[in-house]
Amino acid sequence: MRYKFTPFRQIENIYSSIINSASTLARINKFLEERGSEEAKERQDSSKRNFDLLSIPQGLAFAEVAPTGQSQASALRREFEILKSELTVAMPGNPAAYGWKTYSQCDEDGIIRECLNRISQSTVLSRTFIEIGCADGLENNTHQLALDGFAGYWVDGDSAKIRFVEEQLGGAVFPGLRVQEAFVTLSSMPSIVKNACSFLGTEDIDFFSLDVDGNDAHLVRETLGLIRPKLLCVEYNAKFRPPTRTEMDYADSHRWSGDDYFGASLQTWVDTLDGYCLVACNLSGANAFFVRSDLAGAFRLFTIAQLYQPPRYWLAGNVEGHPASLRWLRQVVRENRIERPWLIEAEVRGLPTFDFEIHRRTDQYISENLARNSIWEPFETEVFCRLCQSGDFVLDIGGNIGWYSVLASKLVGPIGRLLTFEPDPANFALLSRNVARCGDRPTTDLRQEAVGETPSKVKLFRSSTNLGDHRLFDDGTERGSIEVPLQTLDSMLVGEARWPDIVKSDTQGSEARILRGARATLSRGWRPIFLLEFWPFGLTGSGSDPLALWTELLALGYKMYEVSEANPRLTTLAESRMMMRLSTDITVESGGFINILAIPEGSSRRALIGDLID
Repeated sequence: MRYKFTPFRQIENIYSSIINSASTLARINKFLEERGSEEAKERQDSSKRNFDLLSIPQGLAFAEVAPTGQSQASALRREFEILKSELTVAMPGNPAAYGWKTYSQCDEDGIIRECLNRISQSTVLSRTFIEIGCADGLENNTHQLALDGFAGYWVDGDSAKIRFVEEQLGGAVFPGLRVQEAFVTLSSMPSIVKNACSFLGTEDIDFFSLDVDGNDAHLVRETLGLIRPKLLCVEYNAKFRPPTRTEMDYADSHRWSGDDYFGASLQTWVDTLDGYCLVACNLSGANAFFVRSDLAGAFRLFTIAQLYQPPRYWLAGNVEGHPASLRWLRQVVRENRIERPWLIEAEVRGLPTFDFEIHRRTDQYISENLARNSIWEPFETEVFCRLCQSGDFVLDIGGNIGWYSVLASKLVGPIGRLLTFEPDPANFALLSRNVARCGDRPTTDLRQEAVGETPSKVKLFRSSTNLGDHRLFDDGTERGSIEVPLQTLDSMLVGEARWPDIVKSDTQGSEARILRGARATLSRGWRPIFLLEFWPFGLTGSGSDPLALWTELLALGYKMYEVSEANPRLTTLAESRMMMRLSTDITVESGGFINILAIPEGSSRRALIGDLID
């Protein structure tokens, strides 16, 4: 493919797309009508001003482009400015409000500069970048960085585009830029990253951008196992709004067909980018920006629902969008991934009845009990509901399908905060849907991760019949396993404006490890109410001393009670009773557990459950 190089190439593409699209003309005309007299004046004066929506070089007057495009260009510029103004009011500090374009598709150049400026407040920049999917260089995310003096590495799989770059630059390797032709796959990614870091002289990369229209999520996760860039830009499939999770099945040979089957939804990116925080999405709804968690201090963090931008591809010159296909459905039905919801009408004293989704397949405890009784753990549910107050920050570790997370959502209200961890994909899918059904819910963060003592990747050993009995230790039985990310509470809470008031934990023996992973926060005075499972067999299997968990809580100043469904009373868990429990339950796998309520000495909330205490 031969390229004709002209400084107006991008402008011509945008205008021709606009002029040839009847749907976009109708949309823009409606936009102009709504603006009334102000927009009429805008059209009269448009020939005297520059079209700065996409930062066209200064001095380019409208007389140099087709007159038909004048009002359309003005309308697009005006729409862009209005969107930025609305965003500034709704989310002060959102980097997307600083967007502009020189060589990016829409407004990414300005967002990248703003993010790197803020990151530089926390660490020294290496002034390096890697862009995979650099195209012909006329429109990508790092051309401007190269002009700013950053050293970079460009990769693209299209040989014609790479030849064009080489022809225009006069080569492929320069002191500050190397251009490589490579079709990126999981197997080739390690060598590409290694070559890039070798050329740049560092693994401390400031900015990493990847846009390959397909395997993006798989490739980025592979990359993050090799390097940890400070700032990431990834393409997301904006057709699928949060909390919808979609991710294209990996295929070495994938080539994008121009339809809606590509990449991954924003929710998938947020759920699977370990150690990174979503800080912005650009206004065209194409690219999401993630900052490494340890560098996020200069960013005000918003929820995924707030940061998500819908597809406005016309802002980048693509007025047709991506036509629908059956390829997502094909991917799902061929793998039998469609799971019809089984909704029960849950009944909890003090709350209106509500729909709650349970597993259709065998789940011999939680789902079966909910199907039979419309409630799970009635006494523990009552204790939990009494302790949750409006505005609380609730941390649910081992959220399963979301029973306690849904209760928390209803009780803490829109001014509250919910943070839930559930590593199992099947449970997490139901958890997400159940929480999404809550109407006026709190600020919510659902993470498909485990919690423990040291950040890592660990094996989750899954039960095929009890979907609440997945474990992080190998008990010697024949269980399938998957690898899941694990985080610590210390690392998770370091960026929070406040600490959780209530922690519910049911993790099949990981409770002691979770507590050890929160020692730094606990040493600074954090004393939440704990409602946790105490299972000697699981604690021992996880490499912990069951008695040590109890004594550590005691040393932290907690008063502990046994929460028993068989005897719906709160019984003080004194040392003698604990020792008796340990002597009989240490080797008992089935039924040898209790639930413990740990309340800080002197907590005013003890009065909320005073009548339940023996």
